[in-house]
Amino acid sequence: MLAPGLDEQSINVTVHDDTLVIEGELKFSVPEGAKPIWQEFGPAKFRRSLRLGSAVDPAHVEAVYRNGMLLVTMPKAEHAKPRQIHVQVAGEGAATNGKK
Repeated sequence: MLAPGLDEQSINVTVHDDTLVIEGELKFSVPEGAKPIWQEFGPAKFRRSLRLGSAVDPAHVEAVYRNGMLLVTMPKAEHAKPRQIHVQVAGEGAATNGKK
């Protein structure tokens, strides 16, 4: 997520079931001795909510904010991952397609 100018202390990432919520605050401060003549963006709070396609493992969710970019890594929960089922063959004749 592109998030330039965010106050790092205001970023809050929450995962609950299949929903990701990101909250933060954009702060604007004028450098000492400067007088702004144009301000594209002002101070603002935001909240974004995103429903995920499957359950994630909340214990392993990581969020890193660097250079105006918030990177959230969310591994799937074990119960949501596809798993391969070993097929067992019943009876001896089934392994040879019934041929003797």
